[in-house]
Amino acid sequence: MTSTSAEAEVAMEPFRGSCFCGACAFEATGVPIFRANCHCTLCQRWIGAPSTAFVGFKDEAMKIVKGEGNMHGFKTTDGMTRYRCKDCGSPVYGQSHLEAFPFRDAPLGLFERDAEGNILRLDELRPLSHIFCSSRIPGLVKADPDDVKKFLAYPGSEQTDAALELASVAKSWLLRQLAANKLLLRNYTLSSDSS
Repeated sequence: MTSTSAEAEVAMEPFRGSCFCGACAFEATGVPIFRANCHCTLCQRWIGAPSTAFVGFKDEAMKIVKGEGNMHGFKTTDGMTRYRCKDCGSPVYGQSHLEAFPFRDAPLGLFERDAEGNILRLDELRPLSHIFCSSRIPGLVKADPDDVKKFLAYPGSEQTDAALELASVAKSWLLRQLAANKLLLRNYTLSSDSS
């Protein structure tokens, strides 16, 4: 077998993954159409972490191979339904409802691992960008490698370090203002009660 045919064989091998307990599993073929670390507030709340690395495939390239009836779907937006395993609660995949961009994606952490716990074929799955950086949790900006692209929203939106810093500063200022207003309101309520 030549190295070209061996490379083609590896490329044809599907990516595999599953939920935490293994009751639900998926396979995806072909090259991912996106590999991004998402910082949007929906993903933060859905996963319960500051960001989530997703790997997306064309709609028809990702199939549920086990446990399709064992998942619960939740429509996070009009354009996306996210599915979790009913047994362990782990995320399994997301289904896009966008006519112009149909895809399925899965969190990077669900992909198949070797005996030491390393994600198989990580080079082909590793995030290439950060999206929705405008809603990053303040203080975590420096935790990311400098060699990946960072966007304020979708890929193609503004992508400058100055814009990222400005968004982080603006968010911090807004949070401080909200805390100060809450304190003022509480003090006003206390002084009104004592009159």
